[in-house]
Amino acid sequence: MLSLTLTGVYLIRFVFELPAQKAWNKFDVEDLKFNKRMFSRLMDKEVEIYTECALLQALPRSVCTTKPNSKRVRDIQTSLSDTESPVKRVYTIDSDTTDDEEK
Repeated sequence: MLSLTLTGVYLIRFVFELPAQKAWNKFDVEDLKFNKRMFSRLMDKEVEIYTECALLQALPRSVCTTKPNSKRVRDIQTSLSDTESPVKRVYTIDSDTTDDEEK
């Protein structure tokens, strides 16, 4: 239920027109104090909130344990045949020196 409490803090910040989503180093001390106060209040009232809200009671108690596929399977044959590599340019530079002078 911790994620719902954090969501509640974001919603309260939105209602009071306070910036809820910003980088961690942009939060002031006042923001930290406000977030801590709201979080502790929501934790104290958590049971009352969940017993009154029918939509929250309808949510499943268990958390989904299946993991999405972290690696994508690529078909190497189709990726190579679909796109060809671009033509590489070859430059020839004429040299004023001969091989004997370089040694």
